[in-house]
Amino acid sequence: MFKDNEEVAKLKLTLYKRYSKFATSSLYIEEYQLTGWERVDRSIDEMRSRLEFSEREEQFQAIGMIGRKTLITIAQQVFDPTKHATLDGIEASSTDAKRMLEAYLNYELNDTSEKTRRFARASVDLGNQLTHDRGATKKEATMCLISVSSIATMIKFLDEY
Repeated sequence: MFKDNEEVAKLKLTLYKRYSKFATSSLYIEEYQLTGWERVDRSIDEMRSRLEFSEREEQFQAIGMIGRKTLITIAQQVFDPTKHATLDGIEASSTDAKRMLEAYLNYELNDTSEKTRRFARASVDLGNQLTHDRGATKKEATMCLISVSSIATMIKFLDEY
């Protein structure tokens, strides 16, 4: 009865935006630890908000796009080209999250970080794939959110360590 009611959907969105900290979805059991990087934290919050109400492939794709942009922002926060040499010797562009994160992790973890670098690469790939997947699902969008949140938390930890 209420599923396709536009007024109910608007009310639900308004309530969620104001009171999302009280959400009961299993995704919100463990509260996301803010990084202090305002844009990153805002983006992850936006991914969570959109995920709650997304129902169509295009909406799930948009979550992937936000995730991809968030990973770029994280990489830009920590990557220093004078200190973090890329593994393949190719200069990282300002939007090459994969190359920047790989170089950062390689340097910060003293060359022992292959599994961690693979995780970062996989997170970037997941966001890219979801963005272009015309059959994107809520399950994939949720995994993208979890992955981006994990990378944000891990990189912030290493940045402060």
